[in-house]
Amino acid sequence: THTHTHTTVYVLPTRLRSSRYLAVCCITFSKPNCPGALPFSAASVRMLRGGLVLLLNTGRTTGYLRQIPSTSLPSKLPLHRFGSTYSSVRPSPRRSFFSMAECRSSITGSPAPASASASASSSPSSQQSTSETLFTNRLATEKSPYLLQHKHNPVDWYPWGEEAFQKAVEQNKPIFLSVGYSTCHWCHVMEHESFEDPSTAALMNENFVNIKVDREERPDVDKCYMSFVQALTKRGGWPMSVFLTPDLKPFMGGTYFPPRESYGQPSFKRVLSICAGRWQTQQADIQKTADQVAESLQEESLPSLVLEALPGTSLKGTKAMCQTCYKQIASSYDADLGGFGDAPKFPRPVVLNFLFHHYALENSDVEERKNARFMALHTLRAMASGGMHDHLAGGFHRYSVTEDWHIPHYEKMLYDQAQLARSYLEAVQLSGEAVYKRVARDICEYVCSPRMRDPAGGFYCAEDADSLPPQAGATKKLEGAFYVWREEEIRELLGERADLFCRYFDVRPEGNTPHGVDPHGDLDQQNTLIARRPLAEVAESFHLSVEAAEAELSACRKILNEVREKRPHPHLDDKILVAWNGMMISSLCLAHRVLRESKYLEYAITATNFVFDQLYSQETGLIRSYREGPS
Repeated sequence: THTHTHTTVYVLPTRLRSSRYLAVCCITFSKPNCPGALPFSAASVRMLRGGLVLLLNTGRTTGYLRQIPSTSLPSKLPLHRFGSTYSSVRPSPRRSFFSMAECRSSITGSPAPASASASASSSPSSQQSTSETLFTNRLATEKSPYLLQHKHNPVDWYPWGEEAFQKAVEQNKPIFLSVGYSTCHWCHVMEHESFEDPSTAALMNENFVNIKVDREERPDVDKCYMSFVQALTKRGGWPMSVFLTPDLKPFMGGTYFPPRESYGQPSFKRVLSICAGRWQTQQADIQKTADQVAESLQEESLPSLVLEALPGTSLKGTKAMCQTCYKQIASSYDADLGGFGDAPKFPRPVVLNFLFHHYALENSDVEERKNARFMALHTLRAMASGGMHDHLAGGFHRYSVTEDWHIPHYEKMLYDQAQLARSYLEAVQLSGEAVYKRVARDICEYVCSPRMRDPAGGFYCAEDADSLPPQAGATKKLEGAFYVWREEEIRELLGERADLFCRYFDVRPEGNTPHGVDPHGDLDQQNTLIARRPLAEVAESFHLSVEAAEAELSACRKILNEVREKRPHPHLDDKILVAWNGMMISSLCLAHRVLRESKYLEYAITATNFVFDQLYSQETGLIRSYREGPS
């Protein structure tokens, strides 16, 4: 593009066989010294893992790769560093430059001369829209669904490994470590707000070596740095955001950071700027602090290790240890609503199982045993009635953001299902009550459904909290969209049965989401099913027997579940983790014994065979993760 004062040139470097991606660069020269194409001899090209990065030196500054919108071409572009941009046009191997027409065709989709079309046609992706191919980073070569979700971020992400560590040491840059998992709602929020933003990405790429970790693939990395974040902030969670020295020692951390100062937190850009600035001016002090932090974290891990190593000691505990543990649990028990502590409330199956075993200890205090049994059964019944329980397809969501178990965080995790199945099965053994048997069965049915189970037998990790709303043309994913209902929709589907269903599951015309628990408005006028009233009470108000009311509600649930299955499903994390599968296999074996259903044993055997066939060898032992092969 020629003007009186400048020339704008679009350059595409030659795509090599060893490169997965192709770079597009836009730069403005101060003089019209280019006849429409820029030979590579005028550029400095360096190779990075995952693609080519083109550096153009104009005498004033170095221009990095710039995103070019598919709708229009800028005639002038200020010179500064931008985030990575990738296209997919393949040049002839014999040519070292492209014409302006070819570049415009690649960026805008407009027709190109025959020579350009011929060279581009060998790439099947060359006809894709620019919006789909603009950014692709090295995470595209990973297997983790979480890392793959970030493969189109303009952030120059590295997976955890020596390449990233070496770069940090060589360039003396701090590391920004982001840890999460693919079905994490707030991980999605931070990605959309920050990691997809070119200006934030530029700040990250300029000042840090950026590493992404799937906590489910690397629980060791997650545990190490989560200990630091919890010690620093007195809380934890995901996404976890930690700043490290080049030798991997943490010096600052947190969880979710908003794009603007809110929720009582500084903006993510401000955090980035502060950490980058202090690294430049106070590096020695930061390194000293990080050394002390690392030493402290190592010392904190010693007591349990020493205790485990001492001869004659057992962490399984004595009577005194069990009583101490019981008292701590009882002090946080919610006598009105079940569970332990305030919102957000987690199911804590390990606590429930401890209470059952404490009840079973004959040498325990009689009153303690009685209370332990009551607390566990009350909590399990409250969770089963609440919105954290999927009343249509079975299984449990991750946790409740309200103290009454009503509004959940809607993701579903395999390890929660495995542990809660065992808790409900032990409740069946202890009480014999049908409610616990029904819930235990619906957890197992959910996990063993075709959606959550690999055809070869392994169980998948999780389902996301977010999905597209069922309305036609919806483009933005919302939390809980797959699971919630408008009252008029239920009435239209259920007809005359709707009154009974809406009364029992607290469905309201205005929605039943409490004020203040939906910061993004995803649940506006929506209903999360929760059984607030005893079935006998609701049945009596409709002049029905309990059995007749249950039959009606069962028919309603079936209708709604069939309709729900036609909605856009949440993202499925189809990794298969040995540890989580082990927990589920154990629970299915218990389900076979308690519920006397042989199919659960068959599912357990098939999953065990999958692990031994795909994730075990005598040389390596068990391999943690499988997705499209061991990973």
